[in-house]
Amino acid sequence: MSNRIKRRARVFTKVFPNGQICKVWFSPFLRVGNTFIWNVSTAIGRSVRQLNDWSLKRKNKRAKRLKSSMSGRVGSASLFFVIRILRQCYRLLPPGDSIAFKCESVCSSKQYKVWEKWLLNKEADPWQALPDVKSFFINQPLKYERKDLYSEVCELDLRGTL
Repeated sequence: MSNRIKRRARVFTKVFPNGQICKVWFSPFLRVGNTFIWNVSTAIGRSVRQLNDWSLKRKNKRAKRLKSSMSGRVGSASLFFVIRILRQCYRLLPPGDSIAFKCESVCSSKQYKVWEKWLLNKEADPWQALPDVKSFFINQPLKYERKDLYSEVCELDLRGTL
């Protein structure tokens, strides 16, 4: 029997001491052959209902208010939380899958600069920046299945040349 890869959306939530709530959505976005591109969205708001309305793109006052501000009052604590989640999700990805992380705040250029400094300079994983769409991309490499050394030598047919 083989192991079946399960690709389910995951949601991570953290409540900060000042009452702000940070939520990170990690969901499969696009299927490419046998692999998937996962989308990461993050938001900071006052209530879970406000965050859910924003993620579902509802047209109400709560979602519009979060869409117009999109910056919490917790500072860099939210960045550390999101980075920790990104690392964890990258380790759980099946081989060949990739993550796309788009800057979705009102000041997306500022958010892009902050994430660019962090992901490209401080992370060991090979993140790629896409400045034209203000997003980042990382791919989990396919595992190379190497044959044993004896079968490789037999394929080269070096028996007659030794």
